[in-house]
Amino acid sequence: MEKNNKKYLIFSVILLIASIYLNYITFYLNTIYIYEKFDFTGVAQIVQRIMTVIILIISVIVLIKSIKAREEGVDFLFNEVMISVFVIYMLLSIITYIYVRNTEEKTAINMKNEIEAYSEKTTQNQLKKNNTKNKNSFANEFYSITSNALAESEYASSDKYYERKKEIIDQIENSSTVKRYISMLFYNYLYDDYGSIMTDEIEYYGIFSKFMLIGLIGAIFYFSKMSKLNQNVIMEDFWDRRE
Repeated sequence: MEKNNKKYLIFSVILLIASIYLNYITFYLNTIYIYEKFDFTGVAQIVQRIMTVIILIISVIVLIKSIKAREEGVDFLFNEVMISVFVIYMLLSIITYIYVRNTEEKTAINMKNEIEAYSEKTTQNQLKKNNTKNKNSFANEFYSITSNALAESEYASSDKYYERKKEIIDQIENSSTVKRYISMLFYNYLYDDYGSIMTDEIEYYGIFSKFMLIGLIGAIFYFSKMSKLNQNVIMEDFWDRRE
């Protein structure tokens, strides 16, 4: 039992260090550049910080419980609860990642639609102004190209996240949803549609995979301990009956 208690303490200390590091990333390191470059919706920064605070709280609770376990013994119910907590945290990591990326894609697509609508409206106004009725004429093609260029230029000058949104639009158009989402969450060296600053984009989304990994490791750790504790109980019960 003492050996098991020691492992609980070691795990809780490692978890606390990892959670502090993740809080350092979301509350300081990413604020310097990453969020400014990629988080044009403002959602990622909020979600990632909430997730790091949650795991910090969990790690503190686990540490306190592991210290008490050295004196009071292992709590079966606590182990069962922590398995559920870490599984939920792992699933929450995936859900929040999908939510963040989906919000960004919707915003980028909305910009694309606005540009196309603005370009079409400008083209029709020019055609009407110049009394051009033939939709297949050179004039129609010319006004369409110039109107689209004008719309792109206006959005580029008024929206500082224009280039980032264009990158996301390119990613949407050049890859499937499954391939795109998996490649962003887990760095895929075969994926050719990362943004202009690849390593930063991987770091931006990669923190969700860190959350998920912590949840997975935590669930496995407590599940393995529960299995071992159950085996010990069975053996103790067996020997008690033998006596």
